[in-house]
Amino acid sequence: MIKTTTALSVFILFFCIRLSAQYYNQLPQFLRVNGIWVFGSGTGVSFSTGRPVSMNTAFSGLEGCAAVSSPVTGDLLFYSNSRMCWDRNHTPMPGSNGLKGNISTTQGVCAVPVADTPGRYYLFTLGPEGDSLHYSMVDMSLNGGLGDIVPGRKNILLDIGLLSESMIAVPGENCDVWLLVHAFDRSELRAYRITRSGLDPNPVVSATGYLPGRWGNRQGSMKVSPDRMMLAVSCSKSLVSGANGIILYRFNPGTGQASAPMKIERQSVYDICFSPDNSKLYGCGYESFVASVYQYNVSVYDSATITNSRTYIRSARNEGTSFRLYRDSIYVTSSGLGFLDRINRPNLPGNACNYQLSAVALTTYTSYNLPNDVVYPYPPDTLFVKTLDTMICEAMPPVTLTALPGFSAYEWENGDTGRIRTITERGVYYVISKDDCRPRIDSFVIGGADITFSLGNDTLICAAPYPVTFSVPLPGAAYTWQDGSVDSFYTATDEGEYWVVAELAGCRSADTIRLRFTDLSQDIGPDTAFCDRGAAWELHAHVPPRSVVLWQDGSTAGTLAVTTSGRYWVTVSEEYCASSDTADIRFISLQQDLGQDTIICMETQIQLNLEANVPPGAMVLWDNSTDDPVRRVSDSGAYWVVVSDYGCTGADTIRVSLEFCDCVFTAPSAFSPNGDGRNDTFRPVIQPGCPVSGYQLQVYNRWGHLVYQTPPGAAHSDGWDGMYRGLPAEVGTYMYVLEFEAGTRGQRHRHKGDVTLIR
Repeated sequence: MIKTTTALSVFILFFCIRLSAQYYNQLPQFLRVNGIWVFGSGTGVSFSTGRPVSMNTAFSGLEGCAAVSSPVTGDLLFYSNSRMCWDRNHTPMPGSNGLKGNISTTQGVCAVPVADTPGRYYLFTLGPEGDSLHYSMVDMSLNGGLGDIVPGRKNILLDIGLLSESMIAVPGENCDVWLLVHAFDRSELRAYRITRSGLDPNPVVSATGYLPGRWGNRQGSMKVSPDRMMLAVSCSKSLVSGANGIILYRFNPGTGQASAPMKIERQSVYDICFSPDNSKLYGCGYESFVASVYQYNVSVYDSATITNSRTYIRSARNEGTSFRLYRDSIYVTSSGLGFLDRINRPNLPGNACNYQLSAVALTTYTSYNLPNDVVYPYPPDTLFVKTLDTMICEAMPPVTLTALPGFSAYEWENGDTGRIRTITERGVYYVISKDDCRPRIDSFVIGGADITFSLGNDTLICAAPYPVTFSVPLPGAAYTWQDGSVDSFYTATDEGEYWVVAELAGCRSADTIRLRFTDLSQDIGPDTAFCDRGAAWELHAHVPPRSVVLWQDGSTAGTLAVTTSGRYWVTVSEEYCASSDTADIRFISLQQDLGQDTIICMETQIQLNLEANVPPGAMVLWDNSTDDPVRRVSDSGAYWVVVSDYGCTGADTIRVSLEFCDCVFTAPSAFSPNGDGRNDTFRPVIQPGCPVSGYQLQVYNRWGHLVYQTPPGAAHSDGWDGMYRGLPAEVGTYMYVLEFEAGTRGQRHRHKGDVTLIR
């Protein structure tokens, strides 16, 4: 196999563009850092899944609240009610107790990240109406990574003047953030600038008008439009006649100045909120003990036009109604209720804004207000550099991407904050390098594709010649085969050399394969049984040239002689090809031996066990049609068995005979030779049919004289008829001696006894 891989081209392209403006509250960093809200009585809302989900917290407060999440992951970091802070585990930060804020101040707490110092936050707190402004420093690296107040940076006095209850942070134009507060006793807006160098204690002051005298701006809130060009301040329950309502300003995020104030509402208004496209303003008016949500069209900056555009949306739950914009919706809360309403289409006029009641169910009850926004410095025009760094045409190795040195902070598209990053996949990667809030975005393009492939081993096809298909698993690639065909596959039917060139994503790769066919298929025969154990069988393997043979016993010849039963296999291989076959060979011995023919004495009970030779799996048949390996015999006769297996049979027959090995006899104790034909002769009674020889009977009287003796050659049926010397013998007792040889074995008998002759 011959393989080549090349890159068609490698090029580097630089270009710079200026990013179009985007509202700060739609930037991913803003959405992540504000993705969890904490407020009310131990409740909160998480947007981590894209939709609001209620959650339990340790929060306790009436109005002012702030919650900070990670700008990288969106995970909760800490939250505060202006009097103390809780960490992500809902545990109080050890050094946070005693912050100089007031839980009944509308926007009494505001968190602002420290520029270019990840993990550090200014925490601004407002005292009760008529009190001053302080700030503390939160460092998330303290308390084991759970965060705490920096020692010596707690409750630092920033403004000792009398301030109202409204406070927000607004991104500036020069890598800065403006902290905006409003005077309590006069028409004056104060903007404190926060930069990379720190917090400027000297505010930019703007005269705002319409709030005459002490107690003019008593309660209310402040909101900025998403484009940061308008500022709205609401006033509720003022002690000065005519001071309630909404004041609208033009705002300059570059200088922190508010200008062109105009009053667009005169009834008491607790909170306000701009629509995502800056064209609408929402507020909750409260007059004659009735609270209502209104919409104002602020697309034309004219007092009369805006005032006349006021549109009733619906009645409010109560006067303590608060608004907060997140993504493209405005969420609405009313004090003491267990849910959030939502304005789903706030850019649309009137009822088309789609005010949805009870859109989000909460675990507990709400307070008067929703958390203040956490904002970052708004990035100015960004230098965007796109670079196609390299072309990789093989398996993707780890590649190290390095941002330019000299910047104070870095952030990659996946949230990494280091200057160097290792990647293992192709794609476009970018890093934001920050320096004096002039970000530079470098994009690294890792191009090419892994087009390494193989047509397979190029020496052998492990079968007889047949069509062989090669395929290249590179979807979208262009192909050129040796004969000019362009499919992703090629079918070969002959031995020879084949090659293909593949091109994909600017990369080219080629491979060549040489084909040779070999047929190693094996057939050493079927499973076989032999009826003679002494037979022999030979197995033959198919052995092409250059192939190697291996039998199960380790032998390597082309044939194998088999003399015993067993399973036999052979494998024939050539390079990486191999073929095997297996045969079961059985040598079956069914020879039967029931024993020699048997003769059993007549007087002996026959008890024979005839046992057949039955290998496992064989079938048995006896002469009586039974199939047990053992047959019990209790009578004379001829017995046979047949055993069969795999077409082989074995048989045997045994004959069991009875004979008179000995004779059983008795002798009468008396006889009466009176000629009546019954018991007239004294002779022994011998078992019928039993052969007898050498029979002799002698009878003696009481004086010992021989009175009778059988003649030589007499049969055992001969006996004494009671005559002596031609005359009837006297009645009385006689002694006899009986002798004979009995049975087939010539058993000698001699018996003495007495017999009584009766007349």
